[in-house]
Amino acid sequence: MKIDIDTLQRQGDLAGRYGSAVMSLLGLGGSLEDLPVFLLDRGLLGGSGEVFGPERYVIFKSDRNFTKTKESRTVEYGTITDLEHSGAASWQRWLFHSPSGPVELTLACYGSHNGIGPGEHVWYDMDTFPARSEAFMRTIGAILPRTSLYSAFDIPSRTASRIEEAVSGFESAAVLSTDTLSQPDPYAPWTALHGSFCSFLGGAASAGRNETKPWLDLFLKLDGFYARIIRRFRVEIERVGGAGLFGRESAILSLSDPFDRLSSIWYLRQMIRLHFAEGHLPEDRIRHWTLKLLKPRARRYANELKIQLPDPAEFEEQLAELEG
Repeated sequence: MKIDIDTLQRQGDLAGRYGSAVMSLLGLGGSLEDLPVFLLDRGLLGGSGEVFGPERYVIFKSDRNFTKTKESRTVEYGTITDLEHSGAASWQRWLFHSPSGPVELTLACYGSHNGIGPGEHVWYDMDTFPARSEAFMRTIGAILPRTSLYSAFDIPSRTASRIEEAVSGFESAAVLSTDTLSQPDPYAPWTALHGSFCSFLGGAASAGRNETKPWLDLFLKLDGFYARIIRRFRVEIERVGGAGLFGRESAILSLSDPFDRLSSIWYLRQMIRLHFAEGHLPEDRIRHWTLKLLKPRARRYANELKIQLPDPAEFEEQLAELEG
């Protein structure tokens, strides 16, 4: 399922008209609107949908009025044995594996803006992202505790160690990306960072009311981790392409994707902030992570491919805010 820019808005009317029929059709108790996320589609030839229920995920096709199933596939959360997560600035994807087949949950962080595609820029949709990302996190929080994977997410100290290991590896890496074909993952240091922040998101999404303090302590430590990431990335920028606006295509392409990956980490932390930390911490204890450092992307100006890097002062401003 993809939680797209307009998914939540589109589902409101269908849920009101057909919610009870869908829940009865699938043999699920309760109300459709109480579930973290669902997706219904009603066309001329029939209906279809995806539902994350309390205990299971169901994808189905039915008649137009959702009263008779044509085909369906059910995945019990307890049968999930593996998980992959990936992401960029404009999307996050969690892929759960089970013997009954995969369950995909993808979040669109933002879309095109002013005619510019999501891969060419980064921005924050403050009006709609909070609701979309809440549905994403609630769904993860509903799935993980019912799987055999939960032990990898429910211990804050283990997650803290994983983040420390990923950040230390990032700092000590000779290069942060490589284009050699001998490497199975050319962005291995970035992949480790993303995975460690996903571990935090999964733990925070699943944490009970009496388990918040160690997760909040770890949230406050993310500022220091992010400062270390920025310092190392700044060295990489200078190594690859110098500073400011430059036009060497190899350098541009070597930096555009890492900025996208840094933006992905920003979005993971933003979700944790919105749907976990802000419910427990006073506003003055939550530091701001600026978007200024995330904006560079490879763009064509006339016939030239260029990238505008952040001014060095913007790095210093963000570091001072993180460490102040």
